[in-house]
Amino acid sequence: MHRCLKVSEILNRVADGLQRAEAYRFALACKTFLEPGLDEVWREIRSFDPLIACLPTDLWSEEASSTQRRLVVVLELCRDLTCEDLRRYLTYYAPRIRTISFGWSGKRIPSVEGFRALELVTDFQPGALSPRLKEFQWFNAVLAYHYFEKAHSKFLASSMFLFLGGSVEILKVTTAHGVADSILHKASINLSIRRLATNLKQLTVFGEKDIRHCFDSLSWPSLRAVLMTDAPISSIPRLATLPCLERLEINGFDDDLPPPQPPTSHGFSTLRTLSIFSDSPLDLEHILRYLPPSNVIEEVISDDWDLDFSRHELQDALVVLRKHCNPVTLTYLSLSTDLARHREPIEPEEPDEIDLSPLYPFEKLQYLSLNFSRKAFICPDIVTKISTMWPRLQTLVLCPTYCSSHIPLINHEDIVRLADSLPSLRELGLQFDATRIPDAQQHKPRQASKLRTLYVGVSPISSPSRAVVFLERNFPFLEKLDTTYGNESEVGTLYIERWKVVSEQWALES
Repeated sequence: MHRCLKVSEILNRVADGLQRAEAYRFALACKTFLEPGLDEVWREIRSFDPLIACLPTDLWSEEASSTQRRLVVVLELCRDLTCEDLRRYLTYYAPRIRTISFGWSGKRIPSVEGFRALELVTDFQPGALSPRLKEFQWFNAVLAYHYFEKAHSKFLASSMFLFLGGSVEILKVTTAHGVADSILHKASINLSIRRLATNLKQLTVFGEKDIRHCFDSLSWPSLRAVLMTDAPISSIPRLATLPCLERLEINGFDDDLPPPQPPTSHGFSTLRTLSIFSDSPLDLEHILRYLPPSNVIEEVISDDWDLDFSRHELQDALVVLRKHCNPVTLTYLSLSTDLARHREPIEPEEPDEIDLSPLYPFEKLQYLSLNFSRKAFICPDIVTKISTMWPRLQTLVLCPTYCSSHIPLINHEDIVRLADSLPSLRELGLQFDATRIPDAQQHKPRQASKLRTLYVGVSPISSPSRAVVFLERNFPFLEKLDTTYGNESEVGTLYIERWKVVSEQWALES
């Protein structure tokens, strides 16, 4: 054996990259590999099968009706559960568990009586079955209701404290409307959140209002990341005061909006990343208005807008960004809509004239992506200003999310000029008029750009062969040519086919 394999840090690194089955074989290969291999095998648990496998076989019997209709076998106790029964599991395996996400991928589960026995034998100690757990994903009550009987799915939540000790730093909770989420289920979640609040660093809350309002009454001294759906506007002032919050992701806001409260001047003092998925880009203001002038926010993402958002909404959102974000710290900005037109209207709209000047103060931007379901007006003058105002850009994407019959105002020369003026640029997305690319012999040698990725979408193109030569001459380090940006339609079918030819020829020759 090589002497490096006797170093525990190296063995742990080797085991970290193994799949569960590979880690199991690694652990059995020799005594030296046993501990790091078992650590990896037990690092993440997705069912109750590993626990059951460590207990004596004479402890359980299959419930008489467990094979009828159910997808998970419920195991009934045959005798008293003793401390000796749990000794091997608690001594050798439980301390290795770091992540639990019960998704019913297993085939067996203890009965309600079995869980009660586990509670008794562990003296009702929170986290007794996974004392060093770091991350816990609460089971989905709807799936539990589907996999086994209603009564069992209701009582299961009240036993989750067996896995939730003070070491838990990440908690993910999903609740659903309806019968599946019983009062006991939601009460168990609320109790667990309150008990773990002091040490939690990340909390994901998807679901019921009474769960989402947990932020209002707890101190959360260590919480660094919050992810939630349908955020109550009334909870935002409380979120703004969290002392360590660095990341906030919100998927929609509560429709029942209370009167807005006056913003504080020192909210979200530690926030660095903000992601909002909502109907309008203006929803950013729900959060940004609490930022102090000296905020440290670095990333802003706004996505999933309604298809019918207006140009004025977008323009106002850019003004909101300029008003509240800090030009000294903001380096990443992404504004887009996932909803795209599949077909251009018979009477096409004129391109929107988007004024990017509100973003000019953010000269430290390294990532800028503006993708809209409306055609944006990008002219050569804007291209010139981009390189002047944001000289540090590494990624620039200004593509619409649908096909349009409008011919872009910029051409291949503007693309080359932009790449030349941004030495750090590695990813570029712009629709341009490629029909004016000249014959190969007209190209002049020039300094090569370091661009790695180019999104062309449905840029008008007449000659694939000339486009291939253009790419080879100007972007020799290009690794990816994306020709499927946005939705396909009859308008762009021919252009798309030609760009596919370019992609195929370029891949063969590069």
